Amino acid sequence: YRAYFGQKDAQQLALVRRYRLTPAVARRLGKRCVLVSNVSVRDAELYAIDLSALGWGELVDDCITSIDAGCRKPGAAIFDAALEAARCSPAACVMIGNSEDKDIEPARVRGMRTVRIAPPTVTSVADVVVVGPAEFISLLERWST
Repeated sequence: YRAYFGQKDAQQLALVRRYRLTPAVARRLGKRCVLVSNVSVRDAELYAIDLSALGWGELVDDCITSIDAGCRKPGAAIFDAALEAARCSPAACVMIGNSEDKDIEPARVRGMRTVRIAPPTVTSVADVVVVGPAEFISLLERWST
């Protein structure tokens, strides 16, 4: 159990570090940043502690977890809670995710723009597939004009 979750935590932390500028760019562009996560034991309150430790506390406006929403992605309740926290219409929202069935497809059904983080060889219904943070940040800046 510890070996598996320790490895998963390390993978997630590596991904967070790669995309560490994303919340700052969203803030600079005047956009809200809402984290949406499927979790087993950690709620939004514990995520807030982690985000502060990473230096993201002031950059992430809200965190919606499957514990807090009462369902896991791709369930409707977690996406509805995220849209409410984002304070915008689905058309003005961008869902960034690495899972086609849990992030991209349900967001598209709701009318959100979608960005899939994946290797370029991956087939996706997302509006855009990106492989790295620089490409994603450039996309956010273009979509904000």
